[in-house]
Amino acid sequence: MKQILIKTSIVCVVVLLFPFILTLFLSSAPKAKDSIETMNFKIKYNKDGKLENINFDTYLMGVVAANMPAGYHMEALKAQAVIARTYALYNIALLTEDGHSDRNFTTAELGLAYMNISDMERYWGTDDYKNYFAKIENAVHATENKILVYDGDLILPVFFETGSGYTRNASEAWNVDIPYLTSVSSKQDVTSTNYLKISE
Repeated sequence: MKQILIKTSIVCVVVLLFPFILTLFLSSAPKAKDSIETMNFKIKYNKDGKLENINFDTYLMGVVAANMPAGYHMEALKAQAVIARTYALYNIALLTEDGHSDRNFTTAELGLAYMNISDMERYWGTDDYKNYFAKIENAVHATENKILVYDGDLILPVFFETGSGYTRNASEAWNVDIPYLTSVSSKQDVTSTNYLKISE
């Protein structure tokens, strides 16, 4: 009886641990050669008519700051950081395919709203700047190398502030079928201050 109990316990442990070990193996962190940092591109910001190099994380912080209030929940900021990273890399790939062979991109070319560090301080004010900057920096670093893919390819992660209770199919918006951009319920839109707001 004791041997049966021991064997049963061993089988249970193996059965329970196998999926965990398999998951760890399959979802291991990307190797250095596959990481975003080793990709060969530069981002430049036009500051007073002069192009300055900025690193990718600094760029992402500026994108998150420009597209989402820093007071939002950390998980929302992390999601925005992943979207920003994916969107930037998607556009870099697109621009490269279109002949942008030098792989130097300006913040304007990448197509996302961007706020530089001095603008952040002016926008948030001195009292909130350090806290908000640290929060956004943490969101970017906590999601390092995380991107959104569909069938192994970067997605086009379009987003919006407020909808009408439902998202739209890509075919409705752009007359192009994109399998991952399909209409879904977005009922939390009604809580937005801009819900059903008419702008001219």
